[in-house]
Amino acid sequence: LPALLQALREVPDPRGKNTRFKIGPVLAIVALALLAGRRDIAGIARMAHLLDQDQRFALALPREAGKKIRSAPGYGVFYEVLTRLDPEAFAQALNRWLGAHAGALPAALALDAKFIRDAVGV
Repeated sequence: LPALLQALREVPDPRGKNTRFKIGPVLAIVALALLAGRRDIAGIARMAHLLDQDQRFALALPREAGKKIRSAPGYGVFYEVLTRLDPEAFAQALNRWLGAHAGALPAALALDAKFIRDAVGV
């Protein structure tokens, strides 16, 4: 997971600099959701909210103000990122990560830009 987060942090963020949820964790959730069979933004958002606090910590999601609880991005965050994201850059980052971990991951894992665009409905 740390290597995946690092790879996805390199994808250009289509949003402004002042964002609560950084691009790496948001795209890591998207990637995990796609690999788990989620095929639309609503499914990705539902999966994000099913993450427990340990998983949210591992993804470096932010804490709620004044609390120890870590937030998960909602539908609006995923919609904004995925409708503005360069799918080619996302696919390249994922495929670089998959290639770097070949042998440690199932051989069937591979995502291209068209699949990402079609899978999330953008």
